[in-house]
Amino acid sequence: SDENGPLESMASVLEHYMQASEQLDTRLWLASNGQVAAGMLLQKLPSYGGTMEAQVGETGSPLSGDVQAQDLDTWDRACQLGATLKQDELLAESPETLLRRLFWEELQNAGLRVFEPMTPHFQCSCSRAKV
Repeated sequence: SDENGPLESMASVLEHYMQASEQLDTRLWLASNGQVAAGMLLQKLPSYGGTMEAQVGETGSPLSGDVQAQDLDTWDRACQLGATLKQDELLAESPETLLRRLFWEELQNAGLRVFEPMTPHFQCSCSRAKV
C-alpha cells in the first residue's frame, strides 16, 4: 500500500514500484482472458540523457519552464490516450496497430519512435556445478 491506501491492481503495484524506486512516472495497462495476456507500458523518460543531468539542456543550463511544461503536457496527453484503451483491444490487436490507433498524430509528427520487436527468452547461467 502507499500513502493513499492499498494498491488495487497488479498495474498499480508496478506503477508505484517504478515511481518509488526508479523515480520514473509509469502507466501500465494489463488485460487477460484465460487464453492470452497483454499489456502496454508507458514511461516518462528524462528530457535529456539518462543521468543526473536529465534536467539540464545541451548548454548545461536548466531546461526552461516552457520545455518542462511541454513535457508535462505531452505526458498528460499520452496518459489520457492510453486510458482510452479497452481490454478487448489490448488482447486482440497487435502492438503496432494499438500504437497507430492511439498515437497517430505523434507518429505523423515524428514525436514517437517504434523500435523493432524483440522476443523475450529465458536464459539462466545456473548449472548443477554452481548450485
